Amino acid sequence: MGIINPDLFVFKNGGEKTNTYISFAGAFLLLTQDKVLLPVQPDTSVTLSNTGKYRVTASYNIYWNKQSRFLNKDPIEQGHINTVIEDPIPVNLYEYLYNLIKTSTFPNAIDSVENSVDESTPTV
Repeated sequence: MGIINPDLFVFKNGGEKTNTYISFAGAFLLLTQDKVLLPVQPDTSVTLSNTGKYRVTASYNIYWNKQSRFLNKDPIEQGHINTVIEDPIPVNLYEYLYNLIKTSTFPNAIDSVENSVDESTPTV
């Protein structure tokens, strides 16, 4: 699964490209549970308590196009996303993250659920 960004994407080096392919596959994902220290009576000891919130830190790869991704080319850039989610954790965390970057970073992105491409398609 991935998304295709039809909009003009400007790379860190100043290059520009439309129809880039964005994928979380092979990238970093960290999910941590927030905890809060609560005093325990009557002494001064403390205990950890679940806040019901989780921090998600993830990176995603940006490829020249979908063909590049499935021909095992290196990504041309990497993006990052940080968010906080509450219980319950979404069943499909990756789908949640794709929806989040579609609304926050790539608003015109198109879902791409195929896991391969026709290898006869030329890659630039």
